[in-house]
Amino acid sequence: MTERKFDKQKLFDKAVSYIQNDRNNHFVADVYTGIGISGPTLYSYFPVGSTELGTIHAMLEENKIALKKRLRRNWADSDAPVLQLNLYKLTGTPEERNALSHQSVQIQGKVEVENKIDVGALSITALLELKKKFYNGNEIETIELDGE
Repeated sequence: MTERKFDKQKLFDKAVSYIQNDRNNHFVADVYTGIGISGPTLYSYFPVGSTELGTIHAMLEENKIALKKRLRRNWADSDAPVLQLNLYKLTGTPEERNALSHQSVQIQGKVEVENKIDVGALSITALLELKKKFYNGNEIETIELDGE
C-alpha cells in the first residue's frame, strides 16, 4: 500500500476551495486534476460514501444547476431559433415535446409484418445478441434469456 503524503483535512479544504473559486468545475475529475492529485488518490482519501466525497458531489451539483440556469437564461434571451426550440423542449409539456421531437410518417396501402417478435421479456443482452445475429445475415436462432 502506498504511503499517504497528504493531510486529509488540508486536501479536503483545498478541494472545497477549488470548487468555490471556480464555478465552472462540474466533475470530480475537474477537482482532482485542479488540485494536483490523481483520481485514485482522491478516492483513497475520500471513498465512495464518505461525507467528504458527498460534500464534493453536492458542491459540483450546485455548480451544474447554476450553469443550467445561466444557459436557460441565455437561451431565453437569444434570437437563435435552435436555442429557443431547445428551451421549449425543456419546458414544454410531454405532448408539446413529442410534437416537436417526432416526425409524422404516413404509410398508405397494405403493410405486411413478417417475423414479428415480442421483445417485452427479453433482456438487453438478449436483444443485442438478436440484433447481432440479424445484421450478420444469419437466421434468427432461439436465444436463452438471462436467468432462465
